[in-house]
Amino acid sequence: MKKQIEDLSAFTVIERRRITDLNSEGYILKHKKTGANITLLLNDDENKCFISGFAHPPRTALELPIFWSIPFSVALSISR
Repeated sequence: MKKQIEDLSAFTVIERRRITDLNSEGYILKHKKTGANITLLLNDDENKCFISGFAHPPRTALELPIFWSIPFSVALSISR
């Protein structure tokens, strides 16, 4: 999986770091076309959860930036 991430043609790997507290390999990627930043954490945890965050910068000096964070969970049902 690590090799697949580094071979993604639409992204540039900005940083790769081992995160020992989470037993994970962390990546910061930048999308070449849009400049969007993506953070990936790779580990062997079977809990299929992720979060998506969006930032909307202020349009005028009087507005504050807005940050949205949306957690997702994928529940898998197993037939026995």
